[in-house]
Amino acid sequence: MLEIIHSGRQSGKTTKCVEWAIQNDGLILVMSYQERQRIVTNKSYLAAGLRPTQVITPLDIQDRRFRNPAERRRVVIDNLECLLNNLIGMEIVAATVSEPPRDLDYLVEDWPSEEKAELYKRPIGETIEAKHRELFPEYE
Repeated sequence: MLEIIHSGRQSGKTTKCVEWAIQNDGLILVMSYQERQRIVTNKSYLAAGLRPTQVITPLDIQDRRFRNPAERRRVVIDNLECLLNNLIGMEIVAATVSEPPRDLDYLVEDWPSEEKAELYKRPIGETIEAKHRELFPEYE
């Protein structure tokens, strides 16, 4: 399942990526060599067990320098929007993902708590569509 970690600048998003990579022997994909250096020279990340070879850039993927072709490793992406902007050279104004984050209270903060509980019992699209029909019956 895809997890989206969203919070403000300097709030620990990269640290979460590093923690995940250490725990899962995974990779961290960053937008540039400079970003890679920022992470691999952080003494607290290294002391926690991060190996510099776990932090890769799009060039590493292109050159396939970071992996053994026989193994399939998982990856977290740090600063996704910056990486995509750099890769495609255009400003990204919106995107879709196939699995939404499970923390959806910010979308439905005005709903009664029992209705919020339904978010985790039914597929999210079905729940939101039902609420939309209830609030806007004229659009049926």
